[in-house]
Amino acid sequence: ANEPQERLVRLSVRLKTRLNQIRRFNWDARGVFLQLHQDMYGVLNGSTRVQTLIDSTIQVEKETDAYMAKCVGLQQMYSDFQQQKINSTLNALTNLTFALMPFSALTGLWGMNFENMPELSLEWGYGMFWALAVVIQVLVWVYIYREVLFASRKPNRLRLGG
Repeated sequence: ANEPQERLVRLSVRLKTRLNQIRRFNWDARGVFLQLHQDMYGVLNGSTRVQTLIDSTIQVEKETDAYMAKCVGLQQMYSDFQQQKINSTLNALTNLTFALMPFSALTGLWGMNFENMPELSLEWGYGMFWALAVVIQVLVWVYIYREVLFASRKPNRLRLGG
């Protein structure tokens, strides 16, 4: 429910572009108003209208900066969310790989075609493989469970001086 939507991020990028355009036009308009305010012939001396226009351009610039900051914040939030999602997926894949590694190691060991492997010729060699695989797998799952359970309880302390 709190997942940022990609269409809103795209909209914020377009809004940011438009706000940059408004900011540039506003800057140009302020330049014109400042020139009018400082006219050499004194036609607009003491005119509060030109000063009001200059003040308005300053206010528009402040507001566009505020809206641009909101757009950047939304884009950063979306980027952080995507990064968190990727990290979560990689963490799950790492745990799965770690959990299945004992099976791969035992299969590789028993799968070698050596003549001097006594386990292969034993009557209970197949059962020994599965018993050893299940025991190691249970130990791995207990280890993973304890790490996940106790990782949330451990305070993050910074070690100084190795």
